[in-house]
Amino acid sequence: PPWWNKPDTRLRVRAKLHMSQEAASGILSMDSLVSYDWELALGDELLTHEEFERLAALKTPLVRVRGRWVLLQPDQVEAAIAFWQKQQERESEQMALSEALSLALGVQQEIDGLGVSEIDTDDQFTALIDTLTRGDQIEHLDPPKGFAGELRPYQVRGFSWLAFLRRWGFGACLADDMGLGKTIQA
Repeated sequence: PPWWNKPDTRLRVRAKLHMSQEAASGILSMDSLVSYDWELALGDELLTHEEFERLAALKTPLVRVRGRWVLLQPDQVEAAIAFWQKQQERESEQMALSEALSLALGVQQEIDGLGVSEIDTDDQFTALIDTLTRGDQIEHLDPPKGFAGELRPYQVRGFSWLAFLRRWGFGACLADDMGLGKTIQA
């Protein structure tokens, strides 16, 4: 049949990522926590945990899901079972910001043997990703009004980068090679 070799009928996971209250209001680090909800999808159809268990219990590779025949690969079923078991063993439904960014930016495209089909993020997490991926479009800021001196272009970039990191709650280290010098104080 024409649907036999379609790649969209594989078991995959989808995640909904939400900035936790601590991350939203405090200082971010790569260890800051991001809340998540995992969902299992077969192609573009979301499956509840119970639906997946019923399909896995059939122990047959060819199953009918919502009026459509789908090939369930045994290795995918085993990976999905292991994935749900691992999720149940976790103490909380939070992950480190570094892991969440890896998923959201597409660096990590598989988790526990299952492909990641989609990452849905809340507004604050989306804004962080957009800002991080804009690259050189970080807004160049004027020096504070009380600053006595003139910054060179690379110093303006360094100052603007520090302000960007501060706005998002990321820590930063002012280094001599950044060109801002030790005498300028924030």
